[in-house]
Amino acid sequence: GLAWGRRLPARSVAMADGALPREPGASDTPDLGQADTIDAGFVLDKLRTRHAHDAIYTRCGSVLIAVNPYKRMGLFSEAVLAQYKNAHSLPAEPPHTFEIASAAHRAMIHNGRSQAIIVSGESGAGKTESARHMMLYLRYVSNTSPELETRLYGSDP
Repeated sequence: GLAWGRRLPARSVAMADGALPREPGASDTPDLGQADTIDAGFVLDKLRTRHAHDAIYTRCGSVLIAVNPYKRMGLFSEAVLAQYKNAHSLPAEPPHTFEIASAAHRAMIHNGRSQAIIVSGESGAGKTESARHMMLYLRYVSNTSPELETRLYGSDP
């Protein structure tokens, strides 16, 4: 269970067209890098608040913080994939694993150089799921075959 106290009722985070709203549930800033302070208490409070509103992703500059929701969220639909693929400004979109994958893909195309994404966290934190979601996005924008996706998923993410 969640040690942060009472959970708010689950609500749909997607809009009618399936895309994510600009502010996914939490009314505060989705980027901790824009805050005046970044001490541990402040960060934990913001992550708790956002998590309570089903906003499981939070930015801190170029770093994405993901809090495992321990439930299905509906954040990985075709409409959400298209939202990040077609975004003119990624920082204007809600924080998401697709945003990280899109930034790496765009940098690779623009700079013509390989990119790396580091996924770190404790056991059970959702690292494998986050890596799979980023690979899903990269397959989507690259128009690769399902066979390649299967081969990639068979490797350690």
